[in-house]
Amino acid sequence: MPDGGDITIQTKETVAILGVNRSGGTLLSARRKDDPPDSDYSNLRSGYEIDSIYQVAREPVQCVIMKISDTGSGIQKKDISKVFDPFFTTKPPGKGTGLGLATCLRIVESFKGEVHVESQEGKGSCFQILLPVSNA
Repeated sequence: MPDGGDITIQTKETVAILGVNRSGGTLLSARRKDDPPDSDYSNLRSGYEIDSIYQVAREPVQCVIMKISDTGSGIQKKDISKVFDPFFTTKPPGKGTGLGLATCLRIVESFKGEVHVESQEGKGSCFQILLPVSNA
């Protein structure tokens, strides 16, 4: 937040059905840049486990939700679907590589979780990370 602002971090445990878009946010975990909306081709990509949460029946799962919100400038609507693409950045050359959110998404996916993002230009952004709780 180049102009300053507040960051709020909240956590809670809940039961959720992963893979379902809640509260109008953009679910990006199961999609990539060129996928048609509402399609999941993650099983065709190298590095994905066939038995990921997106291939099994949608049942309630015990989850931890981490909600990170800020009062910054927000993300432009035209950019919201690109924020998790590797090397996408709105920063000038030399000020960022565009790998932070792409790396975050891949880490969350490796734990069979998902990331949701909501943003309003001029008001800030909210990222929600849902991670299933292990019984081990």
